[in-house]
Amino acid sequence: MKQLIFEDYIKYDVRHQEDASEIISWVLKQISRGRFEISGNICKVKILLCEEKTTVILSNKTTIYEFLELKDIAFPKEPSLDFLYNKIERFDEPLLKFLKNYQEQFYKLGIEFENKYWYKLYSTIEIKDDMRKLYQVKWIDYEKQFEKESIIHDESGLCGLWAMPYNMVHKCLNE
Repeated sequence: MKQLIFEDYIKYDVRHQEDASEIISWVLKQISRGRFEISGNICKVKILLCEEKTTVILSNKTTIYEFLELKDIAFPKEPSLDFLYNKIERFDEPLLKFLKNYQEQFYKLGIEFENKYWYKLYSTIEIKDDMRKLYQVKWIDYEKQFEKESIIHDESGLCGLWAMPYNMVHKCLNE
């Protein structure tokens, strides 16, 4: 798997590079969803770059202030990014300490929601829409997966499956 160093892409003079804003954007989104691994003095974030799984390495060389300055680069905007950035309260702590605390507080596995109902909408027919590319969302054949197992997963292994509580279901329906 290809590895990149995050600090190489956040310098103002290199952000114009072809992949820099895309790399920054996907790293921030994965972090906002709690999808990263901290080991020692590094944070590993897996993204899909040009259809290739890529690991991006962050360290405390990036300050919280520099991390905050990247907020407007991420596109398309997602609520999870606002949530992440609203949790930044101190600018003097190391980035990895903030990320570890963020993940511990807000990243939850499905098993942690025992006795609560969450809903997921899906189609038996593949939906082709440009928005899927924009969000790097691949169609999941739920019916095929249900035949083999009871756990549904994102086939790329990089993005979690989105579910919602009952009070949001009606907000997601249209004609």
